[in-house]
Amino acid sequence: MSACLLEKEIRKRGVVDMKDIPKDELVKATQRVLHICRHFPDFPDIDLIINLSGQLYEGKECYANIIFLPVQYENYGLDYIVRYAEQIVFEPRNIRFIRKLLESAGRENYLVMKAIRDDYRVFGVISQEAAESLLALRVMFSGHMSWKAAIKDQYLFKYENGSYQPVSVGEFSQKDFLNKLHQAFGDEVKESDVETLLKITRVITGLGHGTSIVIYSGEKFDSEIERLTHTGAGHGIKLEREIDFSLCNEEETERLLRPITKIDGGLILDIHGNCGAISCVFDGTIPEGYEQGTGSRGSRYNSLVLYITTLHAKALGVVVSDDGSVDYITNT
Repeated sequence: MSACLLEKEIRKRGVVDMKDIPKDELVKATQRVLHICRHFPDFPDIDLIINLSGQLYEGKECYANIIFLPVQYENYGLDYIVRYAEQIVFEPRNIRFIRKLLESAGRENYLVMKAIRDDYRVFGVISQEAAESLLALRVMFSGHMSWKAAIKDQYLFKYENGSYQPVSVGEFSQKDFLNKLHQAFGDEVKESDVETLLKITRVITGLGHGTSIVIYSGEKFDSEIERLTHTGAGHGIKLEREIDFSLCNEEETERLLRPITKIDGGLILDIHGNCGAISCVFDGTIPEGYEQGTGSRGSRYNSLVLYITTLHAKALGVVVSDDGSVDYITNT
């Protein structure tokens, strides 16, 4: 089927407007959406999901998750954390109340909606682990008018302020990050620091634009801030007061990181989650026989590979490319 026919099929089904997706991504993206339509004919109302993503609760943006179970799914087998006595219908007049339920479910769990006849109804809350094991549509909200749709580990598309786009294969992997963090620092990072660094990395990989961070331990954090922010064209900006992300929740972390990662260069952090400098250009001296870089990747990735590889200290680099791919770089 041609891209044109696929687009017509999408529009006929009323699932998603694909006009903002680049032409070279159209076929791949529409095939994903058609796949979910075929397996879930009772696809939830997209306009209601968009409406929900724009709702504030006590001034806070939405960071929560929903799983939509189709009619044929047996409801009794779920291991609920919370089960509601009354099943609230997913419809416009209940949006504000459902937003309240999402807030109570939290980011780490899923609000369960099950198709009953012609409606979806809220049944309760299950864990993230339970939700990700089910062959059902998951919607993950990541701020005002921003969400992604997925089935199990297959992302279908993402919505961002009126624009639908394919989701890159480079989604944040907590397992990969933790493996690289341990590889770089061993047992030096405390459990509380791990949670802070996880939060930071999860946020920057979901911002929708390219950026990079380097995490250091010990005195190297201070010395690299001084070196890379030394006055001169192209150098970074030292912060008068470090940003302590351990004191920030996920919403506050995104609010702080979004503007400072939009400018060129990367961030310098220590293993406790303190940011001491922004807009840093990570340099490095090319050693004899160096073959780590690759022409198929952008300058942000290659520069950080060179920098980390030639750095004589423990460090972990995280690169988010403009296409959404995520890489973790260590020198150990």
